[in-house]
Amino acid sequence: IQAKPVDFEVLVEQLDEFFAVIEEYRENCITKPWLPVPAEKLDYAVAYSQWLEMRAKNSKEPAISDVDVEYYQEIASFVGQYMKGITPKFMHGHISVNEFKRNGKDSYVIFSNLFWKYRWPAYDLVFAYSWQLLSIASFPEVDIKSHMDLWLGKIRETAEKLGESKEVEYALLERTLAQINFDAYLVPDVKDRGKMQAILRPFLEEQYSKLAVLA
Repeated sequence: IQAKPVDFEVLVEQLDEFFAVIEEYRENCITKPWLPVPAEKLDYAVAYSQWLEMRAKNSKEPAISDVDVEYYQEIASFVGQYMKGITPKFMHGHISVNEFKRNGKDSYVIFSNLFWKYRWPAYDLVFAYSWQLLSIASFPEVDIKSHMDLWLGKIRETAEKLGESKEVEYALLERTLAQINFDAYLVPDVKDRGKMQAILRPFLEEQYSKLAVLA
């Protein structure tokens, strides 16, 4: 799901197809888990600390200010508190637009099958969006924001159908935090990294403020 220059009418059609397949995967692929529920509960604080260590070892630019480090840690703690009260769900832990391959006219094959695992609710609805943004980091800012709007619209629409409207907002907060802190550093060009972080920051602030009020 990407093209340059962007044909947004085509993108809408592609997103409709992708999320239709997501709904089918939810209905047919994860209702009977074949892996046991982990004995240990999800501990986001541990995962976040490990990510910080990895980022520090790589020490890529742009650097994150001490003030922002504290702010992001505050959000990570908030996400961690939420996760203490949820039951992890079995799912494909790396669903991107590349993991579904068409097999004939009306069927698909799921790839990357080493990634089946337990994650927090709605993680599998937002992962593809967060991963896809990395691939368009070189696009003009206006196009990136248009992509975001279309993806977010379909994510929330699908979450409502699946009864996960609340859960998806927390999943979006968590993935946006991860995008800014870690995923953005997978983008080769330093300027594009900084651009993505700047675009995502207002959305992070909006999500955190909205959910903190409701908590």
